[in-house]
Amino acid sequence: MPVQETADQREERRSAVKTICRLSTALQSPEKLSRDVGGQILAERVAQLRDALQGEELQILEDTVRQYETAVGRALNFEDAQAGEQSVGAASSMPEEPSQPSASFQVQSQSGGRSFRIHGQDLQLTFNHGPWRSQNENAEEWFASQGVHLVARFQTWALEELPQKFREPILHMSLTLEELNKARGGHVQVSRNRAHFYVYCSKVGTLWSFTNYWPFVDYEVQPFWLMGWWATGKLSNKQYKSYLLKCKKSYRGLLQNFEAVVHSENALQLEEYRETVVQILASARLPFRSHDDPLFPCLPHFLEQFRWARDRCKLYALQGPSQAAKTSFVKSLFKSPFVLTIQGQDVLNLQSFQYGRHDALILDNLVEWSLILKYRALLQANVDLHMLGESATGIYSYSVFLWGVPICVTLDADVDSTPFLASEWLQANVYRDVLPVGAKCYLEGERASGSGPGNATRVCDQAKQTRSDSSRGSTKLKGRTSLAEILEASPVEIAKVLIEKNFCSEAPAAKTCSCQSSKWKLEPRGGACNWRCKVCRKTVALTNVDADLFGGQRLPLKAIAGALWLYSSKLHLSPDDCSLLLGVDHRAIRTLFETFNQHFVPIIDQMNDAIVVGLCSADVELDEISFRSSGRAHGIVWLKYLAVARRGSSLVWLKRLGYRIAAPFLLKRCSAPEPGFELHRVS
Repeated sequence: MPVQETADQREERRSAVKTICRLSTALQSPEKLSRDVGGQILAERVAQLRDALQGEELQILEDTVRQYETAVGRALNFEDAQAGEQSVGAASSMPEEPSQPSASFQVQSQSGGRSFRIHGQDLQLTFNHGPWRSQNENAEEWFASQGVHLVARFQTWALEELPQKFREPILHMSLTLEELNKARGGHVQVSRNRAHFYVYCSKVGTLWSFTNYWPFVDYEVQPFWLMGWWATGKLSNKQYKSYLLKCKKSYRGLLQNFEAVVHSENALQLEEYRETVVQILASARLPFRSHDDPLFPCLPHFLEQFRWARDRCKLYALQGPSQAAKTSFVKSLFKSPFVLTIQGQDVLNLQSFQYGRHDALILDNLVEWSLILKYRALLQANVDLHMLGESATGIYSYSVFLWGVPICVTLDADVDSTPFLASEWLQANVYRDVLPVGAKCYLEGERASGSGPGNATRVCDQAKQTRSDSSRGSTKLKGRTSLAEILEASPVEIAKVLIEKNFCSEAPAAKTCSCQSSKWKLEPRGGACNWRCKVCRKTVALTNVDADLFGGQRLPLKAIAGALWLYSSKLHLSPDDCSLLLGVDHRAIRTLFETFNQHFVPIIDQMNDAIVVGLCSADVELDEISFRSSGRAHGIVWLKYLAVARRGSSLVWLKRLGYRIAAPFLLKRCSAPEPGFELHRVS
């Protein structure tokens, strides 16, 4: 087609191409032609149609060809074909794969040679090393021996032979060889400089890259480019930090953010690694003695004092030989203790102690009784608010509240007991148990199979695998069901929690599949979760098995579980508010809530049948409550309920009353309470 053409010529040319496309239906599986298709490809199509058409259709084809030739100003002959053959010949000199050529560099041809024509001044090329090396060959070893030769051939072809196919000279060229196919297609942005830098920069897995359009010299690199690629894992921490320094813009703020993220990631991985090691070691630990064992005569008295509210509480001290599992035994008495290792410290650091979260305070490895005497008012666990960490001027300090918190102390046998025996306060306020020589806080016997001498490596490997899984973003509910954990968990994890809480069936019925097998497993599918039969491989959606509870809603399992959590929580959010939190249409949330009502209202009725109101000497409270249902043109509809609660019982008796309509200057009761409602006092 001519470089310059009038609007009429362009219309005539495109009309001719459209007619040829319509006639191409006579061919078997013809390729679709664009309206600005080149003369070479169009000449090939015309040659194919001349062999396939006859009679009137062949005459229409010849008339259309003359129309096209008149529009472009030259004959549809071998002029473009010769240029196409040269293009194919030049393209064939690029590197070829020894076994199967890469489709990225092949010029497809079904009938004769076919060329390509590219217009542009900037070019970014990527090619993957995978097809050129064997399946089990290491990428670095292959690149050192053979990859460098492939790169040289590719660079010669890209810089010397390929530019001859362009009408305009190529000003900038960027080449890269990727280990993993992570930087292609839609990731390349429209921005010219960003695309060049995206191809050139050393991403994770890059083996080699080249450019004659240098970043930080020929163009400016924006920091937010790097932030997005680093956040998606394309840039390593080391490379991201290096590029940030070269960018210079906002370096201090971005560096602080980078260091904070790296520090938090390392701390989180270390904590998960430590928890995994503790769990694995705990499974192989020998059982502890009971708290009422004769070896601990003072321990039952210490625990008994926390059954009732008291102004102050005594401490518990366990002194014994080393390696007697004193600290582990004391920790086993509580669910979430706060352990503070004393050793040579002369001050207590309780900044990390959280009242309500930690149910005990353990002072481990105390070496001197003088520290207890120094903080005697604090360690009595009274109702006062104590200040710690005070500076000389009193500007810096933090407060600690320890009322009702059990406080335990562990000491080795070689700690001098003279200060304890000489102090009247310590003897009056500390329960002290001393273990005899050779005594242990656990029952001696054979350890579990997981604690043998050769299993240390296995324990570390399991912990490292868990740490590796956590670094890839996997989450575990671990028995907790907060809304944030539900939204971050995988569909299979959510399904297991729903099954554990008896919201879902443990498996589909036996007649669900033709084989009537009872062996099913959970498999994720997008945002949903399916049951798959292990015998016939039939799949059934989890929500379909329990369609009576989920109402057949086609929603992600996270949204369904989140709606159930919000429905049963004490937040009392409306369906509209829940839809904003979950990102789901409010009508779907309303449908789910209505379905939940159909299930839980009968449960409340059963509770009402079981409760007995007004036992002898029992305090009973009766109250009326109204819920705003909806607004009408003539007023607001209020739904009324009567509730009866009894002290000491978690059951609540409910009774539906008549609704009422409230309007300006009008309060009208539309129906009376249902008959048969009486409240009798039991004497």
